[in-house]
Amino acid sequence: MPRGENLGYVVALITPAIVTALAALAYDAGGIYAAKPLPPDAAQAISDECTAHPINRYPWVPGDLMCAALYTFHTFRESKWDLLAVGDNGKAHGPFQVWGRAPRTWAEACRQFTPLLQRASVCDEPLEMLAAGKCGTADGARISRVRTGGALGILYQWWMTP
Repeated sequence: MPRGENLGYVVALITPAIVTALAALAYDAGGIYAAKPLPPDAAQAISDECTAHPINRYPWVPGDLMCAALYTFHTFRESKWDLLAVGDNGKAHGPFQVWGRAPRTWAEACRQFTPLLQRASVCDEPLEMLAAGKCGTADGARISRVRTGGALGILYQWWMTP
């Protein structure tokens, strides 16, 4: 989801422990927090993917942290971190609910999702195309703002926790 040229965004050197801490702050649409922790292999895969592909959308937020917050929040909302989740009448698979072949590992699930997210960055809202299939829809923009706002919210909570 990079916008424009590289403006010297900072990197926080994300670790699986940080991903796990961010995941503990994720909540569903009803405001209910996760009853189970993010699996360790998921934390490692998200950490690796976000180190390699940070989301440099906001200059004041380290790109790898934004990526980790968005991935953990999005997957909790989509699948409650279930690697075997199936949705959209059997078309969407895995924790990110990507259409196509079901991922066998969290690393594979992250590798499936990242290119989709990068292609979707052409819209004004970062997840709009993923939510609605095209740019410029009110529903897609609303869903994107909820997911991005949720990710920023869990980052804020994490930063403010002593």
